[in-house]
Amino acid sequence: VVRRTRRRGQLVVRRMRVLRRNKYVGKVRGSRNYQVSFNIKPWGTGHWWRNVLHFTTGRNRSRLPAVWFFSRSTRLHIRASRRGRWNDGCDPRKHLPRHRTTKVTIRVAYGRMDVFFNRRLVCRNRNYRFPTVPRKRVKVYVADPWHHPAPAHVGQVVYRPLRRVVRRIRRGAKLMVRRTKPLRRNKYVGAVRAAKSYKVSFNIKPWGTGHGWRNVLHFTTGRNRSRLPGVWFFSRTSRLHIRAGRRGSWNDGCDPRKHLPRHRTTKVGASWWSAGCGFCGGTSTSAKCGDPGTTRCPSTSSPGGRGTGGGTCCTSTIRVAYGRMDVFYNRRLVCRNRNYRFPTVPRKRVKVYLADRWHHTAPARVGQVVYKRLR
Repeated sequence: VVRRTRRRGQLVVRRMRVLRRNKYVGKVRGSRNYQVSFNIKPWGTGHWWRNVLHFTTGRNRSRLPAVWFFSRSTRLHIRASRRGRWNDGCDPRKHLPRHRTTKVTIRVAYGRMDVFFNRRLVCRNRNYRFPTVPRKRVKVYVADPWHHPAPAHVGQVVYRPLRRVVRRIRRGAKLMVRRTKPLRRNKYVGAVRAAKSYKVSFNIKPWGTGHGWRNVLHFTTGRNRSRLPGVWFFSRTSRLHIRAGRRGSWNDGCDPRKHLPRHRTTKVGASWWSAGCGFCGGTSTSAKCGDPGTTRCPSTSSPGGRGTGGGTCCTSTIRVAYGRMDVFYNRRLVCRNRNYRFPTVPRKRVKVYLADRWHHTAPARVGQVVYKRLR
């Protein structure tokens, strides 16, 4: 009964069928993030709760998810267990039309539950940061043994596990980390295909400082001196120290003078361009640091390298392109280095760490880490 679909989902029911009480149709392997879709064609209503389908480990209170009709209505009542509540869910206001087929999609991922009717969002619940993860296989009923069946036909029931990291969000971009989370030493989150010109952005929320270099993130081919880029906190401060390899120097970079505010989220972005010149995305000018021929910030030994300045921020973007490195805090230019006409281009995929294994972690939370290849 359980068949694989093209998108790595499990097709539990193929043909449209009348719902029957205690109708077991198969098992699926449960996942923390998942999507359930099915076609439904109601022909009437019934008294009390009327079950449509139920994904369960064997008990009524195990709902992963479960769907009912409200009493004397075709309105759906959708439940999915989470930490702290086994009966939380979402109830779309729209009633299903009788004698017409509607495609219903239930997605539990990214800290929320989303419900779609024919690809249109009709309901959302943002309390699913910690959904229930079953330890054994999940049984599928159409309908379950604890309720009367709904007066409807159901078919094309598909259960699809969803991944947590490395998802494409825009053309040429990869979302490495979505949720904001505390940094952990040697935390590998995925790999990306590197480019000569690229942009890295992330949100950061520091809560303190630490002695010595404190790593935030590190794009590397496997060595400490491979920095494509790497970001640290200066010792006992929340100022960022940003490094990216180029021809002739593996430890060049940019150190914004501005310190990141504690307990506030800042968007950091940086980019590197290979040649030519172009417009920098900053909307206003600010202090430049690390430009060749200008005065650098107070000298400090770089982590594993020579002395340069340092800086910190909350939301940051790092862009390497047009022969320079630009660093932005909340879309504001805070640092620029014009020595990146020939940035380092790795021959293999680049690993991403939050944080790396060569340094202690920064006391901060980081999320929305995006790597984007630039033309």
